[in-house]
Amino acid sequence: MDVDEAELLVKKHVADLISARLTAQTATKRATALEKVVAGYVELFPELKPLATEAQVELFLRLDQDDDHTPKGAEAVRRLMQERPNFWWYISELVTALRERDWLPESDNPANAVRTACERLLNSDDSDLHKGRSYAGKVAYSYRPDDEPWDGTLTSFRDSPESPYGEDEEPF
Repeated sequence: MDVDEAELLVKKHVADLISARLTAQTATKRATALEKVVAGYVELFPELKPLATEAQVELFLRLDQDDDHTPKGAEAVRRLMQERPNFWWYISELVTALRERDWLPESDNPANAVRTACERLLNSDDSDLHKGRSYAGKVAYSYRPDDEPWDGTLTSFRDSPESPYGEDEEPF
C-alpha cells in the first residue's frame, strides 16, 4: 500500500465516520422526541405509566445485554444523563440512579466519585454537560446536547429562593 491508497482509505473512513455520527445524532433526537410523546400520553393518561416504565426497563435490559461490560465512572454518568437530556441532576439523584442500575462506583464515598466523574465530563473538550446551581444553592448537572455554550444563567430548577452560597462554594 502506498500513500495515495492510504489517503483514499482515510477519506472514505472519514466520510463513513461523519455519516455514522450524523445518523447517531438523528437517532438521539428521534429518541428524545419519542420520549416526549410517551411522556405526554402518560401525563394525559396516568394509568399508562406502567407500560412506559416496562418499555424503559426492557430497553435498558437489552442495552445491558448488548454491552460487553458495565459502564464505569464518567461513562456510566454520561450514559445515564443522556437518557434524560435537559434534566438537571443533583449528585444524590445520580448516585441513586446509578445504584439502581448497578453502575455505582466501588468507593467509600460514591457521591464524591460521581461528582468527580461529572467534573471530568464537564471539562472534556466535546462536553454537552453543563453545571448549574439551584436557587437553594445545590449544584446540579445537565446533559444539554442542543444548547449553545451555557452562560451560567439559571433557568429552571426544582427548588427556589436565593442561593446563600457564593460563586466558588459548592454545598455537599
